[in-house]
Amino acid sequence: MNAKLFVLSTLLLCSACGKAEMSNARMNHLLAGDHGWVDLTIKSAPSMQKQDTKDCSISLAVNGETVLRESADFSAASKNGSPIGYRFPAPTGKLDIALTYSFCIKDPFVIKQALDLQKDKLTNLIANDATLTIDGTSEYQPASLESVRAQLDTVRSDAANTEHRLSNTNTLVLFCIGLNLLAVALLLWWRRRV
Repeated sequence: MNAKLFVLSTLLLCSACGKAEMSNARMNHLLAGDHGWVDLTIKSAPSMQKQDTKDCSISLAVNGETVLRESADFSAASKNGSPIGYRFPAPTGKLDIALTYSFCIKDPFVIKQALDLQKDKLTNLIANDATLTIDGTSEYQPASLESVRAQLDTVRSDAANTEHRLSNTNTLVLFCIGLNLLAVALLLWWRRRV
């Protein structure tokens, strides 16, 4: 019991230094090449080996490289109605996905799934109990500074065009009012003469 408590304490104290997420440098490298996106939704840990602990350690490896290591509280997630999920880039091509659960179960449990990831596609993976299934693929283009800048330029251009049209409309309205006033004045002058 003391050994388990010591290991758990050490892991908790070093959780910040041991957290293996995809680094910015690695993500930038993936984003610079042909890549797709993986959206992982985890509904529950494998029920066959559950223990009474709330926190479950989840790690995901793509072709042997750990790209995600997180802790998850499935009871809080189900109580709040928000599923546990992660979205990350991965290289295109054939991938071997390995999802590992630990701490909330007696022994680490690994679920493997082969995936053929296509360029600029988002593949949805659903982890439920002891299964990992592919739940569809769709086009995906995440927001970037370039796309936001392009959208802002479009909005500015549309605003300038709208302002120009509004100015022309105002000029036309004022011209029509002036023309109507002139017509009324000519009509009144003509009646007085007759």
